[in-house]
Amino acid sequence: MRLLPNLLAALSGYAFTVFAVGVLSALQNATAQGWSDLGFDWLTLDAWSRLHESKEGVVGGVLTLVLACTADLLPPAFLPALWVRKAVNLFSKPLAWLVLLACAYLLPPALASATQPDAPKDAPNILFVLVDTWRADHAGFLGYARDVSPGLDELAKEGAIFETAVAQSGWTKPTVATLFTGLVPSAHGAVSQPIPGMAVHGTKLPPDRTTFVEIFRAHGWDTAMWSNNPNILPTHGFGQGAGYFRSFVGESVGERFDAGRAEWMLPEVETWLASRDENRPFCAYVHIMDPHYPYVAPKPFAGTFDQSGLDFQLDGALIGDYLEGRKDISDVTPAMLQRILDIYDEELLYVDHYLTPFLRKVRKEHPNTLIVLVGDHGEEFLEHGQFGHGHSIYEELVHVPLVLWGPGIPAQRQALPARQMDVLPTLMELAEIRHAATESKIHGSSLVDILHGKETVRRNAPMESGGDQRPPWHWRGISNGEWKVILREKDLPCAKIIPILSEKDGDSQAPWTLLFHLTKDSGELQDLSAQNPALLRQWMTTLEQSGWLFPPTTILQLGTSDGNIGADLELLKELGYIDADAVGGQ
Repeated sequence: MRLLPNLLAALSGYAFTVFAVGVLSALQNATAQGWSDLGFDWLTLDAWSRLHESKEGVVGGVLTLVLACTADLLPPAFLPALWVRKAVNLFSKPLAWLVLLACAYLLPPALASATQPDAPKDAPNILFVLVDTWRADHAGFLGYARDVSPGLDELAKEGAIFETAVAQSGWTKPTVATLFTGLVPSAHGAVSQPIPGMAVHGTKLPPDRTTFVEIFRAHGWDTAMWSNNPNILPTHGFGQGAGYFRSFVGESVGERFDAGRAEWMLPEVETWLASRDENRPFCAYVHIMDPHYPYVAPKPFAGTFDQSGLDFQLDGALIGDYLEGRKDISDVTPAMLQRILDIYDEELLYVDHYLTPFLRKVRKEHPNTLIVLVGDHGEEFLEHGQFGHGHSIYEELVHVPLVLWGPGIPAQRQALPARQMDVLPTLMELAEIRHAATESKIHGSSLVDILHGKETVRRNAPMESGGDQRPPWHWRGISNGEWKVILREKDLPCAKIIPILSEKDGDSQAPWTLLFHLTKDSGELQDLSAQNPALLRQWMTTLEQSGWLFPPTTILQLGTSDGNIGADLELLKELGYIDADAVGGQ
């Protein structure tokens, strides 16, 4: 009877394939990530410990079973048959199966655990909380009159509030990639929205762009990430260095998005914090999605501000209709606009209710923790004629909240500008991580000298928007919090014609520039470029010499994706990350 030996051979073939494919995948991944060049070799072992290629293992097991069943049918004089029979005979031994199974599933985590680097003595924990679509002027601690953040307003007094924090773009993927890498968007390359079935440049964060999660894991921190944004997933390159990644995208508890709401996400983070080894510091990233449209705060927050009785709501399809001229934005009445502002604020109030006690608990139970609270971008509410985000770099989109707490961070209100690309080097300095190979590539600079009053000069902040096909508008800008220049580049050829957003936004007129005096005109309503040509030239020279100005053609050098992103297309459509027409055509 050969049944049992053949089954054992198949199981051994399965385990051997899992082992072999795991090793090859880990080495391939390490090469793509550039870990050896960075001195992060342990991350290769770490990646291997979490690679269990079961599908490939099944294929290997089936092939081994076929060989086991047919080995005796091969001609005896056929030399390869001898080796096949020897291999099958070896694989059919119970000991071989046990050894291979241990190599596939027990050896990688054991090696990774035994060789994990130790963090520096007394190293601080890192908690990075990002609130999606959070305008700076809708935070109470930054002057908003409506009481949408009472808890965070009090908590912010204990930290460092940056009154002028500038996002490096106007939508999620490029801004989060900048926060992760310290690079401007064109340098990190994650700048485009996917289009199903089309080859699009720059839809993923390339593996060789080093993130703060990778850096801290390579230096001994336990790392974990939670996200309910379909852009911020491992499939888009944002899982690099994560020992644990929890995606809520597409999950629901009752209403749509509920599984990833703050009230469900934050307790999961607390559970992870409580379950880990306290002898090792943690580095956790939490991406809260609730303030992103559509604005549907749950009870009892719904109705706190909006009592209009209107059913007007924003989603990706409607905003796309306005942006591309299928609907007339002038049809939006003051009452409709007020309802949108009200239900957006209800989402912020909801987040405040759950986020404040979470942050207070972390500060109490883990006092040696550096906490970052930041918005990725803002939202336009018709200030420049549109709803939504991603289509420009006006202040309502790039001025975001930023608060820091923790050891080495004195409580203060800081008027000097900060930039998203400064967050990574700040965390590295406060955690006393020195890594020349990483630091030499970062565009940002640590904020520690500003926090301690050793730097008094306004930093110039770059910003840009524009990807491949959607959105096609290429904006570049620079600001020091007092003056701001916007450069509207000429578009690359696009697969479809996009209606202009304003009289001056016609591609035939590009490139053109705008100059604003933000301290006198925070709403960017008065272009001073004609009255101040010398000042405009000075700022343009600064931008051109900064190393941050990349032409639109830069995107053509980035990798492409065919849009098979593996997420719920209807969800992406609702959030405005995929064109409604593209989804409808699938």
